Amino acid sequence: MIAADLRGRSRFLLGVILILSAAPAYAEIGASLTLASQDRFRGYSVSDGYPAATLSLSYDDAGGPYFEASVMAAGKPSEGVERYRFEENAGYALRIANGPTIDAGIAHADYSGYRIYGQTAVFTEIYAGLITKHLSAHIHYSPNYFQRGVAALYSDVDGAVPLTPRIRLSAHYGFLVQTQGSHEAAGRTARDWRIGAATDLRNLTFELAVASGAKKRSFYGDAKDGGSALLVSVTAAF
Repeated sequence: MIAADLRGRSRFLLGVILILSAAPAYAEIGASLTLASQDRFRGYSVSDGYPAATLSLSYDDAGGPYFEASVMAAGKPSEGVERYRFEENAGYALRIANGPTIDAGIAHADYSGYRIYGQTAVFTEIYAGLITKHLSAHIHYSPNYFQRGVAALYSDVDGAVPLTPRIRLSAHYGFLVQTQGSHEAAGRTARDWRIGAATDLRNLTFELAVASGAKKRSFYGDAKDGGSALLVSVTAAF
């Protein structure tokens, strides 16, 4: 099952590469590879605390449309890759002269080798928000947040400011509210935060961050490697 899913996703990513390679000259195309001590999603370690690698491909049209696809692989070093995440999101960024950028889109993600309460982990959500030079704020809505019939709203605020000419600080805060479905044992709400510092060296970005984590059964299943954690990552841009 996992092998078949990986083959399908590999064909999808190959198609994305072919589409991006044919993009017009006024569009910005990018690719990056991130190696991280673990992969976290809204305060939860979806890599079970193990190292993770993420390959991302992006397309950003000067007129507003954008698209991104990524694949994450994670696992215990001595046992090999055990978990994958495939994610795609598409949206439109309306850039207002001398003002913020209005951003809206749709995101979809699904996982292989990772299940929530015995079910396949998958979700789709729509989002909208504002982006400025140093701050961005979004509201996300999913009618089936990793579980059928469990609807949720998620709001987040992200910021980044230069500390020195070579070091920049970043911060994130998110708040999740369940709006429909059976209540989780951990409650209807969840919060997550992240504070980090990053620096660039040629085409590499190094980041050190501290992030919150789930400590008990929640929207993402049984907590593993929960609580706050120190995260280390390096990203290569192509």
